[in-house]
Amino acid sequence: MSEDSPHPYQVCLATSQHLEALVGLESRLQGDASQFSLFDEFAHEMSRIWLVGSESEWVGYVLVRAIASEAEILHIEVDQRFRKRGLGTLLLAKLLRECEVDTVNLEVRVSNNGAQALYRKLGFVVTGCRKGYYSRPKEDAVLMQWNRIQG
Repeated sequence: MSEDSPHPYQVCLATSQHLEALVGLESRLQGDASQFSLFDEFAHEMSRIWLVGSESEWVGYVLVRAIASEAEILHIEVDQRFRKRGLGTLLLAKLLRECEVDTVNLEVRVSNNGAQALYRKLGFVVTGCRKGYYSRPKEDAVLMQWNRIQG
């Protein structure tokens, strides 16, 4: 699905109008992001959250922290019921266009081949590995980076 194709989903940068939706989304998803509170991250000066869905139901998000010309994707998640519809691609493409940084970094589970393929499709490259980075279950992380000049 390209971003230009007609579909019922939109991507937007979270604003104070989305606080209630963020709390609801966080309680529904409860993925690996349990170390982050979307409500707290919304208030963090360097954090940005992009939402995907519709005004009636937000179904996913990407959480990013940006410092100067570099950003790190802390978490991306789409509700299981809405996966395989191109929403992760939609979220990341919007983030890469709007984040106003030169470099975006992330960690992804070594076993998460689908996510790695998505990141590669959008121009991310592997830059290294972090042994034992994830704890539940214990697993290595693949480090990936997107660069505006190369991406």
